[in-house]
Amino acid sequence: MFRTKGTNLLRAKTHNHSVVLEIIRLQGPVSRTSIAAQTQLSRQTVQNIVGELADEGIVALLAGEKKGRGNPGMLVQWCPGKAFSLGVQVGQFNITVVACDLAGKQIWNASRWLKKRSLDDTNMALIELVEEFRSACPVQAGKVLGIGVAAPGPFADESDDKKVIQNKASLNISGQRELTAFAEFGSSENIALLSDQTGLKITLENDASAAALGEYFYGKGKNLKSFALLHFGLGFGAGFMLEGNIYNGHKGNAGEIGHIVVEHRGKPCFCGKQGCLERYLSMYALCEHLGLSPEDARSIETVESLFEKDDPQVLAWIETNAIYLERAIDIVNCTVDTEAIFIGGVVSSQLIEAILDSCKRQSGTVLLGPESFDSVFTAASGPITVALGASAAASNVTLAPSLSKMVL
Repeated sequence: MFRTKGTNLLRAKTHNHSVVLEIIRLQGPVSRTSIAAQTQLSRQTVQNIVGELADEGIVALLAGEKKGRGNPGMLVQWCPGKAFSLGVQVGQFNITVVACDLAGKQIWNASRWLKKRSLDDTNMALIELVEEFRSACPVQAGKVLGIGVAAPGPFADESDDKKVIQNKASLNISGQRELTAFAEFGSSENIALLSDQTGLKITLENDASAAALGEYFYGKGKNLKSFALLHFGLGFGAGFMLEGNIYNGHKGNAGEIGHIVVEHRGKPCFCGKQGCLERYLSMYALCEHLGLSPEDARSIETVESLFEKDDPQVLAWIETNAIYLERAIDIVNCTVDTEAIFIGGVVSSQLIEAILDSCKRQSGTVLLGPESFDSVFTAASGPITVALGASAAASNVTLAPSLSKMVL
């Protein structure tokens, strides 16, 4: 696999540094011997790179646990406070910003409700929150690598065909506007505008991909190379970590599985099709079932409260619609064949777990036998998890090894 393999070519210094940093970032504290074994770099090369990184204050050496005779070996870990990244979750109703060091430790976070879901209001809230962070943490603000922004996809590009799709998706199905996507926010012009206004490089991810990155760096996916994360939000999507790299697709919209048709001539969807997965399995679908407005910021809190009280309508919806999760899992299994599938979302982990448990009890039409779920797990859930993943996306752009960074 390319991502964690180094090269001893004389002119590949930048790549080798990134490869070593990646191991330390994911596994630290870690021994230099382990780094050499995983990267296939010589022990001397690893020792030299670690020495340079230590001299620059990026990593530190600490004594390992003593086992038997002799001195314990030295372990390498990130130096806290050397660099930071900002993660932003752009939700339907609010924006959450979190500042993290490169190990994922939060140093600051704040949220702001949106007065209305418009591009101008969203941009203004994001810029104001970044300035709020700079005022609260002036020292750390000077060490920020960049901003990762996660928003509901699919995003727009400049092609006329995409604009047609965007306009079609903005049509309503019940007197309401499209809430499960925010195409205009992710346009290249808007990202460039935000980068200019904040003075920082901005990396855009859809919310499911950001959640997958967060799971990879800080959650249950930390020791896996390939997994999928199914994201239960207002819509329903997937993030794919394949061989240690997030897979975004040709136009950055990979994982929009919520718009796979699962019911012939089913419920009409904003995308123009009928019977899309997210019309049955999403927070939008649950709000619709309960007679709550998806445009009301309090609806998610209401759903959570009802679930905690074992509300019969919520439990009935879970029993009726959880089986659609079986189809989503089967689609991922047959398409990308990952080591694991995680189920997460913007709601509590308890609600996600209830949906997964119901799916397991009812399965059998598509997934045959309990062993079909042996590699399916709940993921970290809640609104902050996407922002954490977005912060990882920002640092990933600078630190992760890639072909484009090799000096050959």
